[in-house]
Amino acid sequence: MIYYKVNISLNKNIENKWLDWMNKIHVPEVLNTGYFLGHKILKNIQPENDQDKVEYTIMYECESINKYLEYSVKAAPELQKKHTELFKGTFTANREILEAI
Repeated sequence: MIYYKVNISLNKNIENKWLDWMNKIHVPEVLNTGYFLGHKILKNIQPENDQDKVEYTIMYECESINKYLEYSVKAAPELQKKHTELFKGTFTANREILEAI
């Protein structure tokens, strides 16, 4: 099993709007690509972050590295572009690929 991990640090003043958009639009669009089996959205509670920032991790579950690589070429660029256009200047993101052992 492969996990596509997206870490997001965002301004607290957009947290509710971002979380609503993620739950109602972005995550369903990612899952509808057919490359992932499921997901979890996790909020960082320790250690506490900067008072003006909040951190989340989104974990997408994928059956193989090949499926993830196909997603990264065929679907990810457009989905990431939508996120960036909507929340430009209010977040930073980094991504990792993990393998369950």
